[in-house]
Amino acid sequence: MNNSTLTLTVYDKKENNILLDALQQDDPTDTSAKQYNWNNIYEVSVWANRRNIEATQYTRSVFFKNWLPIPGLITGDANTKGTRSLAGNCETAKEFTQPIVGSKIALTSGASGYVGTLAYTPEQVPDESVYAIRVVAIEEGRSGTHINKFNTEDLTITASMVVVGKTVTIKQSDMNIVDGPNYAYVNYLYNKNLGIYPALTGSGMFTSAV
Repeated sequence: MNNSTLTLTVYDKKENNILLDALQQDDPTDTSAKQYNWNNIYEVSVWANRRNIEATQYTRSVFFKNWLPIPGLITGDANTKGTRSLAGNCETAKEFTQPIVGSKIALTSGASGYVGTLAYTPEQVPDESVYAIRVVAIEEGRSGTHINKFNTEDLTITASMVVVGKTVTIKQSDMNIVDGPNYAYVNYLYNKNLGIYPALTGSGMFTSAV
């Protein structure tokens, strides 16, 4: 098996739709007029953490990489909250007994490559020699909160790319598409004893905050 299917049913907020923003590579904090065009959507990765009964820690997680849903329009009565169901294929799901967090980090160019620092200490991926589930190199340009340039490359993770000391290093030789990334987006496992949201928070790939 080399793929999975994911279906999400979510409430459709009147003011904004973070899921549609992600599929269109829009910053959810951008308040300018937007068009959600289903001819122009991008793959996204989705993960979920499952908490314990006491709501003190996440004890299980699942990761769906490169999910590409088909159009899902709003349904529901006029007097109730509208819902939207999205379904599509992704890479084979991976499940873990540790929680997942996503961090967008700023990169600086140096002698060793493009370097940044994670918010939390990463845990080694079980049965692997790496400390990340996914690393994406990003070339991003903005006019205010509006994204006007967004080039990405999903990288093959090496043992030196993400280390337990929270440092992320992307070498030029790690990339074939992106040239000169200013950000990276990293999904990684963290120690469940650190707690749950909102005590521990991640960041979105398309937000301007890092």
